[in-house]
Amino acid sequence: MAQTETLARVEDLVAREPAVRDSLGDVVRGIVALAPDLVDGETSADAQASLSALLSMAANRHGLRVVRVDPLPDSTAGVFGRVALHAELEGDLAGATGVVGGLESGAPLLTLSNVAIDTPDPVPHPRTSEVLHVSFEVRGYYLARRGT
Repeated sequence: MAQTETLARVEDLVAREPAVRDSLGDVVRGIVALAPDLVDGETSADAQASLSALLSMAANRHGLRVVRVDPLPDSTAGVFGRVALHAELEGDLAGATGVVGGLESGAPLLTLSNVAIDTPDPVPHPRTSEVLHVSFEVRGYYLARRGT
């Protein structure tokens, strides 16, 4: 009985092969179209390194100093993995708004949460520029390689 059911399923699959192939092609094209929105990397470590590099470049571009970057727990949902970092930066208000806006509106597609901006010295010396402490969590997705 089990052999008959297996044979029936195989015959059904062979009969539907062109439709299955077309469907698989659509899925592959959809994943390839997502590539610009994904963080580079096939493993959690690679994706963390890529996201950290993007964060450092954005901070540098906007005149902020990276104080620390800590990885957050990642997760994998099917073929996609989520990569997340906690970042702490220092700089002025223009730099803080520039880096937050740049990370949220550029490629790859990233989400920022728990954004906090504070000043360690609310009354700075009149001849020094403002120094703000900026912290946030940044998350993105990457295409996970099987077995990672």
